[in-house]
Amino acid sequence: MSVKISVGADETPPFHGQAATFAESLEKQGLVVSRTSLAAANHMSSVRDLGLAGTQAAALLARVLAM
Repeated sequence: MSVKISVGADETPPFHGQAATFAESLEKQGLVVSRTSLAAANHMSSVRDLGLAGTQAAALLARVLAM
């Protein structure tokens, strides 16, 4: 199984640290993990952008759903 982790580039260091720790934990369990930094995004805008065509977050979601 493959897991995609996305974090807004404009997030504070704790958010980036949590994402890194989560990815490392999943990798230790044998999962394939890819990480993406969403340009000019934070935890509020990245969720909103999942539903906005043409955004990086929406494109990532579309690729996951197409798998």
